[in-house]
Amino acid sequence: MSNLKYHLTLPSPLEPVRFAPLSGVRLWVKRDDLIHPIISGNKWRKLKGLLERPLPTQVVSFGGARSHHLPALACALSHTPHTSALLVVRGDELSPQSNPTLRFCEAQGARLVFVSRERYRALRERGWALSEEERSAWGVSPSALILPEGGDAEVARAGCAELWRELETQWVRLNEGPLDELWLCAGTGATARGVMSAMPVGCSTRVVVVSAVKGAKREQATAERVAEARSLQLEWLDERRFGGFGRLTPEVEALRGRVEREAGLWVDRVYQPKLLAELIRRARALEGRSVVWLHTGGARALEDQV
Repeated sequence: MSNLKYHLTLPSPLEPVRFAPLSGVRLWVKRDDLIHPIISGNKWRKLKGLLERPLPTQVVSFGGARSHHLPALACALSHTPHTSALLVVRGDELSPQSNPTLRFCEAQGARLVFVSRERYRALRERGWALSEEERSAWGVSPSALILPEGGDAEVARAGCAELWRELETQWVRLNEGPLDELWLCAGTGATARGVMSAMPVGCSTRVVVVSAVKGAKREQATAERVAEARSLQLEWLDERRFGGFGRLTPEVEALRGRVEREAGLWVDRVYQPKLLAELIRRARALEGRSVVWLHTGGARALEDQV
């Protein structure tokens, strides 16, 4: 993008993975984590379309204290003249100094508003529509663009559809035969829906989505409707084994270090470890199958400070 003053690695590489617990699987990783240290993975894919269009003077968006979306948006808008970010953060006990993610957002010029978990839940339930009271109290411009949690907007899904076309081209060049399965993580599910929207109707590639959120029934149902409309095979794995969003068991936390040591792959603390744990759990069933793991990135430059 001509107005964004940072280097982007695109197209992101598609590389084979060598990791002992998955040695029987023909596994590749789509390295969207390499796109940018902050605006990486699906965060860049979601924001690309937004940044290609004229923006108002203010963009309002939402997320938790360890959101990947919030620092990506703050970073992107810091390079976009005349547009500022107002970020509504879940947790009214927090402050801009609570962790590296929030400190980074403020340093990029974003203004942070902290709300209770109850109010945040209410915002989600009404589709992120702001009341007049909230607009007045938070200083929201009448022309502000309201960007849902995780950047889950139609323009975001278009960027994720572009990701599938990029991957498809790379896979054909590998000449490895049919791609049996595509595995990816989910928060809001926008990436999965965007990717499936670009897949050919009746595509033989099975899509496996590993939710980082416990009980994401609405997101699952929305993804399943897209898959059904396009006659695609979809399996949505709900977060039932790790304790909820942002939580890992000690065994899965240790898996992060092992993957980095043995396979040379950095993984974030929120999404990828759960996907890897599920892949390992199914390793025997996946033996001999070709699988692409879509590495949806993470704010490595911030997470390494924790």
